[in-house]
Amino acid sequence: NTLVIVIAQLPVAKWLEGRRRMAAYTVEGSIWAVAWLIVLAGGWWLTGSGATVVFAFALTVFGVGECFHGTVQNALIADLARPGLLGRYLALNGFGFQLGGAAGRAAGGFALAAIPHGLWAVAAALSFAMGCSALLLDRVLPERLRRTPIAIPA
Repeated sequence: NTLVIVIAQLPVAKWLEGRRRMAAYTVEGSIWAVAWLIVLAGGWWLTGSGATVVFAFALTVFGVGECFHGTVQNALIADLARPGLLGRYLALNGFGFQLGGAAGRAAGGFALAAIPHGLWAVAAALSFAMGCSALLLDRVLPERLRRTPIAIPA
């Protein structure tokens, strides 16, 4: 996952220059949905080495989605921040990320115990739905913030 992000982050960021930010979130949600469906399929049909390879592939796909997320999220938060409050906006974002990671692992453990394969189907559906819902937010963003900035050569 981390290796994919290291390799793909800059090309994805370059490709997203001048494109709609919320559409990038939609692509991200769709990619993550595919990753969760790969986990579901691997867990349902495979064990051992076969499952390991499929799960590694799912992490690779998920990492590509993270590149879309990383390219858009912090820059959008910075652009939306009120003057003088940038640090607070970014700190709240970091707190939310950490809280989600901690709470998600705890809730995920209970969900896996209750419905082992169902968690991945729910995760795929939520990822896709949240990605698509980003398009609804596009119209509430100020026009000047709807697209990722384009790098201007020095």
